[in-house]
Amino acid sequence: DILVKERTAEINNQNEELKTQTEELNTQREELETQKEELEAQKEELITQKEMLVTQNVELERLELVASKTDNVIYIFSPEGHLIWFNSSFSSLLGMSFKDFVSTGKEIQIDEISSNFEIRKHLTHCLETKVKEVYESSLIVDGNQHWYQTTLTPIFEDGAIKYVVAIDSDITRLKHYEIEIETQRKLAVTRKNVLEDQQSEMNDSLRYAQRIQTAI
Repeated sequence: DILVKERTAEINNQNEELKTQTEELNTQREELETQKEELEAQKEELITQKEMLVTQNVELERLELVASKTDNVIYIFSPEGHLIWFNSSFSSLLGMSFKDFVSTGKEIQIDEISSNFEIRKHLTHCLETKVKEVYESSLIVDGNQHWYQTTLTPIFEDGAIKYVVAIDSDITRLKHYEIEIETQRKLAVTRKNVLEDQQSEMNDSLRYAQRIQTAI
C-alpha cells in the first residue's frame, strides 16, 4: 500500500509538472503568435513606407525635371519649416546638390534661407489661411541690392497641409524700372510745380502791369 501511494503521488506530481509545462508552452505559443502578428504589422508598415518613398522620389524627380527649366529658386518645406527639397538653382547658391545635402544629414530651417525678417509670420499666415502667401525681400549681393518676390503655396493631402512650396523670383530689374519710373514721376511733378510757379509769377506781373497802365 505504501508503494502504491508513493507511486500515485509521484504520478500526480508528474501530471502537475506536465500540466504546468503545457500551460507554459501554450503561453509561449500565444506570445509567439502575438510577436508574429506584430512582425506582420511592422512588415506591412515598412512596405507602406517604401511605397510612399518610391512615390515621393518619383514626384521629386518629376519636379526636378520641371524645376530645372526655370531660373527661379524652388524649395519644399514641411509645415514646421524644415527644408525637404530644393532645385538646382538653389544648389548653385548652396554649393552642393540636393543628394549631397541629404547625405550630410543636416537640417535647414526656412529662417536660415530667407532674408525676410518676417518669414515665420508669412509661413504662419499661409498655414492658417490655407492660401498662397506672396511677399517681397531685398538682399545685398556683391555690393548691389537685389529684390526677390516669394510665393508660398500650401500643398494638401487628405485635407491637411503636407508641404509648403516656396518659389523665389528675381524682380530686381522690375524694381529698378519701378524706381526709375518713380524718379521720373517725381521729376515731372517738380517741373510741373516750377512751371506753375513761373506761370503764376507771370500772371501776377501781367496783372500788375495792367493796373499801372490803367492808372496812367
